[in-house]
Amino acid sequence: MTSADKIICIKFGFVIKKSLILQSHQKKIIMRRFNVTGICVPEMHYMVDISEKIEKIFKLVEAKDYFTINRGRQYGKTTTIGMLEKRLPSDYL
Repeated sequence: MTSADKIICIKFGFVIKKSLILQSHQKKIIMRRFNVTGICVPEMHYMVDISEKIEKIFKLVEAKDYFTINRGRQYGKTTTIGMLEKRLPSDYL
């Protein structure tokens, strides 16, 4: 995303693509929102990029090592498991 395509919301500290705003006004897509329940979907919700975390877990699975996902409420446990499910080949699930 180029700097010309960004709109920065200083109050909340996030970046929005201009094209998403324009498309949302044309009713072609749904604007993203903050999700506080259940799994986050990147196309629908604002979320932190967890791709590095998923790759680390995937390497543990490939090496047949154990791992735990143990955090408090609202730390992305369900989202991490959902993204890991998409990343793992079908022979693991």
